[in-house]
Amino acid sequence: MVLDRRVVSTAQAGDVLDAVVLVSRSRVARRVLQVLGRHGRLATKPLLRLVNGAPSNTGYDVLRRLVELGLVKRYSGRNDANIPVVWNEITPLGRRVLEIVESMEEG
Repeated sequence: MVLDRRVVSTAQAGDVLDAVVLVSRSRVARRVLQVLGRHGRLATKPLLRLVNGAPSNTGYDVLRRLVELGLVKRYSGRNDANIPVVWNEITPLGRRVLEIVESMEEG
C-alpha cells in the first residue's frame, strides 16, 4: 500500500491507520465517504438520509470521527432559503483511504 506524501502529510501516520481501520470496519463510515465522493458537497441531514435512510446518532458520531481524522471537511453556511446549514465534503485523504479500503475488499 503506497500513500501519496502530499496527502498523508495532512495527518499523522497513526491517524491514517486509524482511518483505514475505521472505514474498513464501519459500514456507515464507508457509505459516508462513498456518498460524498459521488455527490460532492452535502448538508448533514441529506447526507445521513442517503447513508442510513434517516439521520441517526450513529451517523452523527461516525461523521464527527471522520472529521476528526481529516477524511471529511465541514463548514458552515446558508442554504438557498438563508437557513444556517453545515456542509460536508470528502478530503483528498478521505478519497485515498476509501480507495485503500475498497482495494483491500477486492483483493
